[in-house]
Amino acid sequence: HFTDRLTLIDLDGKANLSEDERAQLKAAGVAVRKISSSDVHLVDEHVHVPGEDKDTSDDLRFDAAYMMVGTAVRNELARSLGVGCDGEGYILTDRHQRTNIDGLYAAGDVAEGINQIAVAAGQAAIAASSIHMSLTKNYDK
Repeated sequence: HFTDRLTLIDLDGKANLSEDERAQLKAAGVAVRKISSSDVHLVDEHVHVPGEDKDTSDDLRFDAAYMMVGTAVRNELARSLGVGCDGEGYILTDRHQRTNIDGLYAAGDVAEGINQIAVAAGQAAIAASSIHMSLTKNYDK
């Protein structure tokens, strides 16, 4: 809802889009431009992307750019322990970051949620507090 003009910039062909994904983007009105990462420049406070044939008439200028680096959920150890995961491989947790294995918590990019540092730090704080409270309960016994 910020704009109706979106372009996916495929730097150095690393997006690895299937034909179906390209068709979905086109149907949604999202342009795709494959360029070399060395061709992206900041010009007059705008992100500048050269035209496909180096023709300046189809150069693109963007007010904003959002970088997506992608993620690979590294859950092999957790899965080997029997931890529950969703369809994308993210470890399932409750609101205290507890997994289905007693005493095992998950936070950050391996746990379900938004893959951002601030979210990971928040999840870690929740897990640490929950761990602390569980240790206090065990200490009082």
